[in-house]
Amino acid sequence: MYHAYIVNPRTKLGASLNGERQMGIAAPDLDTAKISMWGGHRMQNGHSVFWSATGAQATSPLASEEFTELQLRGSFVWAQPVFGATAQFGMGLRTRDYNVSPHSADGRRDDEISADLTLIFKQLDYHGFNPTVTIYGSQKNSNIALYESNKLGINFGIQSAF
Repeated sequence: MYHAYIVNPRTKLGASLNGERQMGIAAPDLDTAKISMWGGHRMQNGHSVFWSATGAQATSPLASEEFTELQLRGSFVWAQPVFGATAQFGMGLRTRDYNVSPHSADGRRDDEISADLTLIFKQLDYHGFNPTVTIYGSQKNSNIALYESNKLGINFGIQSAF
């Protein structure tokens, strides 16, 4: 379920409620319900800002897979091209709590911070698709060292021009 509300010609707010059922052979079954709120605003100088807040609850026959999650994200899109491309910078925070863990009697808590920069080369169009480059990084801290990670990467892709 999805609903959007146009506040004015430059500002839009929205909310969604959705569910996902994962049934796997190599992974445990998982049912996840999510609620999200988001907003976007185009400033007078042409730059745009976006934000979102998402809460999730997952249930599973395997208790160690169940979690609750809160995620916050913000992004900024430059009005003028950067290196000849539309540029978007984003940052996010996510916390995920597992009440049960085989590695700790206290359960598990993961906290993650992430950032990314995406360049969309709109002047290069091939059958309605534009090439993209994303540089991203994240750091995940956990009360269980097994789940801690640092990631840094680059992704080359395509996205719809529409």
